[in-house]
Amino acid sequence: MNLSLVKPMNSRFYKSLTGFIFFSLLYSCSNEESEAIITYDISPTVDPNTSLDCTGVWANSPLCKERNEALVELKILDPLYQSFKQVENTQAKDILSEVESLKKEGDKFYFEEFYFKSRDSYKKASELINGFNDRNRLKVLELIDRAQVAFDSIRLNEADTLIQEGLNIDPSNSKLLKLNNRIINYQTVTDLISSAKDYSSSNQYSLALQTIDEAIQVDPERVDAKQTKNIILEESKIYYFDQNLKNAYKALAANEFTKSLTLYNDAKSILPNSQELPILKREIDTKKKSYDIVLFSNSGDRSYVAENWDSALDAYSKALKLDPTNSDLINKANRTSSVKKTYDDLNKYLRNIDRLSSPNIRNNFEKVLKVANNLKLKDETKLINLISKANETFEKYGQMVVLNLISNDETFLDIQKTRQYEPFVEENIKLYPGKYVLVAKKRGMQSTRKEINLEPGTEFLSITAKCTNKCSIYETGDVSKDDVDLSNVEEQQESMVNNEQINAMQNIANEKFIKNAKIVSSSFSKNIKCTKTTRNSPLRLTFTLNVDKAGKVVSSRVTSIRVHQEMQQAKNLKPDDRAVIVIIEKALKKSKFNVPKLNGQPQVGKINHVVVIPAGFCVA
Repeated sequence: MNLSLVKPMNSRFYKSLTGFIFFSLLYSCSNEESEAIITYDISPTVDPNTSLDCTGVWANSPLCKERNEALVELKILDPLYQSFKQVENTQAKDILSEVESLKKEGDKFYFEEFYFKSRDSYKKASELINGFNDRNRLKVLELIDRAQVAFDSIRLNEADTLIQEGLNIDPSNSKLLKLNNRIINYQTVTDLISSAKDYSSSNQYSLALQTIDEAIQVDPERVDAKQTKNIILEESKIYYFDQNLKNAYKALAANEFTKSLTLYNDAKSILPNSQELPILKREIDTKKKSYDIVLFSNSGDRSYVAENWDSALDAYSKALKLDPTNSDLINKANRTSSVKKTYDDLNKYLRNIDRLSSPNIRNNFEKVLKVANNLKLKDETKLINLISKANETFEKYGQMVVLNLISNDETFLDIQKTRQYEPFVEENIKLYPGKYVLVAKKRGMQSTRKEINLEPGTEFLSITAKCTNKCSIYETGDVSKDDVDLSNVEEQQESMVNNEQINAMQNIANEKFIKNAKIVSSSFSKNIKCTKTTRNSPLRLTFTLNVDKAGKVVSSRVTSIRVHQEMQQAKNLKPDDRAVIVIIEKALKKSKFNVPKLNGQPQVGKINHVVVIPAGFCVA
């Protein structure tokens, strides 16, 4: 005997002996009192979930290895056995009887610790079941195919019979169980499909889709359910597309353009390639454009009636952007623009009536008034009243005031931007109402200035301006209009640029001058010849000079004269101002310019030259 088996065999022997003695004691005690006997039966089967463990005292034990092999075979057998018990078949019942006998035999060997015999019994039982299953697998597949055909042809009783036959052979077959479940739920799915169709027929597509989805959830393979869902989806698209189009046209008829455009976009998201969409879009755009034109035009008309010229012009401009060739809108916009400009210009002058003392401003105001008076107005009440007020203001500020000036024949007096006086005793000048600044000055003495306000309606005002120990300007209180000889009163000179000057300046602008020509300073300054002291005003003179190839001036012409930044005519200048201009012009005619070459050749032509002359230029 193999020595390695001695110890296990002895162990089995002692275990058996101990069990026998224990059983004998229990039996002897039973004679004394039979009611107290409790019998414990050993489990007839082995638990297939017993863990495979060869650690601890079982480590490296051949017996443990055999035990584990038996348990592995039992784990394979158990699910086969549980499934095979469900097979309703005569041949299967015979095989089941043999399988159960082998399993019991294996359990018995296991508990007796003949594990290798237990292993072989379990394995043989599994082979019997697998052999049966292998022999019947093709038959089950045939039954599945025949049952599927019968189901698809809605021969449900035939399909059910074939399925039950197959389940008797293979009760756990997933395909048979699934097909069997489809037969059980067939009527439920059919009813759901019918309900979905009814909902779809009444345009209740949300309920229709919800119901058909329930049907597909019950039987995901029902072809008619899937087909029904596709039909419902297509029908719902057409329905919702038509509804959006219908509602879009309805909104368009009510001039609800935003809503109409939203519904158009909803329809486009459903059937983007529909030929009906471009037609609807054109109608929306066309009607909205026409509506907006009328809307802006009416808004402009309301603003015009309210004499809100800015809003009216803005509304007409918006309408014209949509319809640029609309003659009615063009006329309305042009008239509103003209009225607005007149309205704004009149207010500009009326807000600064003190500046009407300036002849330039007064003349410009008069031009605006002329335009305003030529407007054909009827219902523009505010503008009519404004024009009336402007005419009254212009007339009131058009009544000149006699300003009597008294001095000491030693004082220079400057009525800024109006008139300059060399030392005098008494002068009289007619001025328009408004504010004026008088400056009295004398060489070697601090000048003084005073602002006077000639109120409209005032006929006469006397002012004394003297520089003795100091310069002072004050109202002469003891002089009245009757005390003054008004037979030869000077009137305020107009300093507006006349047409002749305007034409001269336009000619200068149109002429081509040599650029970047610079005067030779020494040639100019050495030719300035002052023979007497001048009391000229600050001057800004513009000359047009002709130069030859050497840059020498061959001719000159004064093209503009500015005194205190205002344009003046030569005939209105003081003698000293004219004298200085002659001196400057003579010096220029003897001057020379550095003229840049053009294409390597000296340039010949005209030069536009400006000379700025300070007050009191010549000192003898």
